Amino acid sequence: MHTEPSFVRNLGKVSKTYRDSGIYGRFINQCRLDAWRMVTERFDPPRAQIVDVGCASGSWADNWRQLGFQRIVGIDPNPDVLEDASAVMDEVHTAFASELGSYFTDNAICAANGVVVHILEDDQTVAFLRDIAETLAPDGLLVYSVLNAAYYYNAGRAEWFGPNSCVRTLETQRRFAHEAGLEILDEIGTFIDPWALPDLEFIAGDSELRERWQTYQVFVDLANVCRGRSITPFSEVLIVAQRSR
Repeated sequence: MHTEPSFVRNLGKVSKTYRDSGIYGRFINQCRLDAWRMVTERFDPPRAQIVDVGCASGSWADNWRQLGFQRIVGIDPNPDVLEDASAVMDEVHTAFASELGSYFTDNAICAANGVVVHILEDDQTVAFLRDIAETLAPDGLLVYSVLNAAYYYNAGRAEWFGPNSCVRTLETQRRFAHEAGLEILDEIGTFIDPWALPDLEFIAGDSELRERWQTYQVFVDLANVCRGRSITPFSEVLIVAQRSR
């Protein structure tokens, strides 16, 4: 029986970013950036500052600037990434979400890309979201990514728990948001895995297709067609939320 939360046990083991994942990481980054662009178009958040919660080495700093954010700040609990993150971000601290309010408050927008997937416990996931929500301005946004079990082939299209990551249904993620005192304003798909659908599972087993950018470009384009109209068949979704009124 573990006595400490998974994100403490796995500290330093989950700081990889899309830059560490080759062609697949490039694909995920492109789709997440496209999804975030839709967030900014739909909600037009203030661009003075964005708080990147779980910023790792600051791999998204350039993306935030592309989206028009002027000041890029954040936190990450792994002290080993602080130097790299500090080189590309305006301000960064080694901290858990529970400490976010000690550094940044009255936040207009907070982001958490690829973080919830690494919190295995239900109560800790809710606590993570609540800790961020409590730092938001009255109209502030929390935008965070969650995997969509229904279209996540690597987990068998079902809820799944590994040693340092997990996949849950969107219904579960919505419940967590509610329990954290958040109101969901929108759900915007990020990427559609090339093997998201049963009829396309053969792509996962074809190394030639997996190693060709043209394969992924097809699904970048498909995501652009579907995004904002449906969350089917997205393998990952951005949840856009604010504090419940």
